[in-house]
Amino acid sequence: MRRAVARHYRSLWGRPGRKLNFGGHGVRVQVHHWRAADTDEGVELYATVGASAARMAGRHRVEFILGLTSEVDVAESLAGLGSFPALAGEIDKGDTVTLGGPLWPGSDFRAYLIIPEVDDYLPPLVSRRAHVQFLRAMPIFESEIDLKKEHGAGWVMEELDQRGMRIGDANRRPLS
Repeated sequence: MRRAVARHYRSLWGRPGRKLNFGGHGVRVQVHHWRAADTDEGVELYATVGASAARMAGRHRVEFILGLTSEVDVAESLAGLGSFPALAGEIDKGDTVTLGGPLWPGSDFRAYLIIPEVDDYLPPLVSRRAHVQFLRAMPIFESEIDLKKEHGAGWVMEELDQRGMRIGDANRRPLS
């Protein structure tokens, strides 16, 4: 499955500039990174390879995509998110995952929100063995987790948009 996921990414964005390997608790996750100038996405692009090793319901598996406006040392926390399906179970759009510390050094972001999009960001990868869905993640603050619990993930996304805040802005301020 890892090779198929990596080929899927290459077909969309070319070869990544960096590949970083992480492992622990019997889970191996690789994080691929493409510089903003190397894709048409306009952001620093990070993607997991290995989250899909864990099967969720039926043949359903996931990988995670993160786009940020600036390059930060986010690979380790994204690998932690990629380990989540194997260590903790199912994850879907609108869910949050808190990793217990800053998502990158010096950051006040403490969790990822799986973006509740109607359309898939990337087309799924479907084979006889599995169906891999590519879920977009965004960093959120602890205070935004409370807002999400009160109003829903869609409300958080809409509020960011209405205030002109980019979801991938590594330097954005929290909603209040």
